Amino acid sequence: MVNSTYYGDKGVYFEEGDARYNVPKQEPKVPEEDITRTIQTNSIYSKAKEVILNAQRRQVAYGLEKYPEPLNANTWSTVETIDHIIDESIDKLHYLVMLRERLLMDAEVHRPVPDLKKLMEEARKEEE
Repeated sequence: MVNSTYYGDKGVYFEEGDARYNVPKQEPKVPEEDITRTIQTNSIYSKAKEVILNAQRRQVAYGLEKYPEPLNANTWSTVETIDHIIDESIDKLHYLVMLRERLLMDAEVHRPVPDLKKLMEEARKEEE
């Protein structure tokens, strides 16, 4: 008999060892104060928080200009929401590809110049 676990919030049974199902991570047991202090004192996390909040403000302002009302639970149907997520994901993919190409071009431009004298000496040795 296969062992299975019922996830009531999902309304489904998951079989143990069935890799097709992604069971959510356990809720961390770190105290909230430790999380907040780490975000406030760690330079990477605090900068990320600042970037996230600034980006959120820009997106909300953009949405207020573009749409007749702020985003709410009834803004779009489920299918419309999925379509919107797909569109945004494609945009994200395009940005990632563009950045990857830029990194590759930068790496090519900044590649160390070969030592021509050494290359010429190696070529002469091969001729001998």
